[in-house]
Amino acid sequence: MKIKSKIDINDERFSVSLKVKNIGDMDGTEIVQLYMSPIDKASTQKPIQLKGFERVELKTGEEKILTFNVSPEQFVQYKNNKWIVESGKYQLKIGASSTDIRLEGVIELKGKDVILENGRDVFFTMNKTK
Repeated sequence: MKIKSKIDINDERFSVSLKVKNIGDMDGTEIVQLYMSPIDKASTQKPIQLKGFERVELKTGEEKILTFNVSPEQFVQYKNNKWIVESGKYQLKIGASSTDIRLEGVIELKGKDVILENGRDVFFTMNKTK
């Protein structure tokens, strides 16, 4: 998995890239899922949250690069009657499900916490497969 370790909390998007390969004997489809978990144990966020997914069709032996374009707004939580994106460290996880995590990485959202006056606008990633 390829990610930057420090992300400006005001960035529009940042990229998370990975290689997916079919190592089986048959053509198939994988649904690659991106999850986020707060590292701060005092966080009020759920311990694992789906932030994006992509269906990838692969022939036997084929590999593709998948890029999730993530918005810091996806890290929002409703706290103290406000929608807020808090700076801090978060773990990103890639897997076939929340119980089948295959890749992990840590990012740090840097900057002053952001209040989203109009609530949530961005729910999932924008994806690209090569």
